[in-house]
Amino acid sequence: MLTKKLTQLEMWEKLNKLSIKAKNKGEIPVSAIVLNDQKEIIAQAFNKNDRTNKVSDHAEIIALNKAGRKLKTWKLIDCTLLVTLEPCVMCFGAILNSRVKNVYFMLKTDKGISSLNLFNELKTKTHLKNFSAVNNLQTAISKKIIKDFFNDLRKGK
Repeated sequence: MLTKKLTQLEMWEKLNKLSIKAKNKGEIPVSAIVLNDQKEIIAQAFNKNDRTNKVSDHAEIIALNKAGRKLKTWKLIDCTLLVTLEPCVMCFGAILNSRVKNVYFMLKTDKGISSLNLFNELKTKTHLKNFSAVNNLQTAISKKIIKDFFNDLRKGK
């Protein structure tokens, strides 16, 4: 069963609520939502790799896998992925393999290799049409959630 259509701002707000859920469970607060071509949510997830001890249990990969199970195909050709944080290189590979059409994220990362730079290098050779950062009312909230998580971690909370 698909969820009701949400406005763009409501979708980003939902992502931040998922990130808070992850933070409360001791996970790095990153979340992802997969939308179908009607802009309905078909899958959502947050990071779980600290709880499961699985390196690949990032929000993006979990959400893509859930969407594939729901749609009964791993080819998510007409889907869009929304993420709170720029996907890491591992997740970028999964995104390319899933064939999603669009990826939008709120926060750019300054750690490691930038998947945005990889997209710019590969954009003519992939199904991915859009891979870009967005800035909206929820962006500052998302940044605060992640910043607070790491500050608490440093303080030993």
